[in-house]
Amino acid sequence: MRSSLFRAALARGPGPALGTWLKLPATEVVELVALAGFDFVVIDLEHSPLDLESAFRLIGTALHTGVSPVVRVPGLDPGLVQRVLDAGAEGVMVPHVDTVEQARAAAAAVRFPPLGARGVG
Repeated sequence: MRSSLFRAALARGPGPALGTWLKLPATEVVELVALAGFDFVVIDLEHSPLDLESAFRLIGTALHTGVSPVVRVPGLDPGLVQRVLDAGAEGVMVPHVDTVEQARAAAAAVRFPPLGARGVG
């Protein structure tokens, strides 16, 4: 299993990890972010015209260039969460989580059994 670029950036210290938002389907932007020394990029599927295919390309480019990909999904959709994680996203932001039950469902979507409900295979 590959180590997490995101966790390494957070643990590195002493300053904060540096990241930015991405709302364009251009892999060149991810390459520029990497060259600028950023630690992570948030690929925004909630407030952008990005589709899933574009997100997969951006995730792959981020991993290839040493930038940790984090994906903000449009809402709590366990199937979508699993797909972006399977593509290599190192983190998922789930918006509109307002209750304890929703928070538990979001946590279950990113964890494998017995701690969660994320599928395998």
